[in-house]
Amino acid sequence: MVECSILLYKFLNKPLKELKPYIEYSKETVASFLQAMFDGEGCIHVKFRGERRERKLLLHNTNKELLSYIQYLLKKYLNIDTTGHI
Repeated sequence: MVECSILLYKFLNKPLKELKPYIEYSKETVASFLQAMFDGEGCIHVKFRGERRERKLLLHNTNKELLSYIQYLLKKYLNIDTTGHI
């Protein structure tokens, strides 16, 4: 069991450039990757303006390359435009 965790750690610890073919293997793998990122490092921000509520889905990470890649994936595979600053 421990060996599997070590192998997974070594695989996921590879540079993003090496992981991209696995992430972009299919639309489903892209969606799963994005879901995992937002589950782990995302949050929903709600701002009340009178009767209206403004909702934003936010993602925080210190890796700018990763954040840029996530923006790219959102646009290319899900046609979602982002307004975030990197």
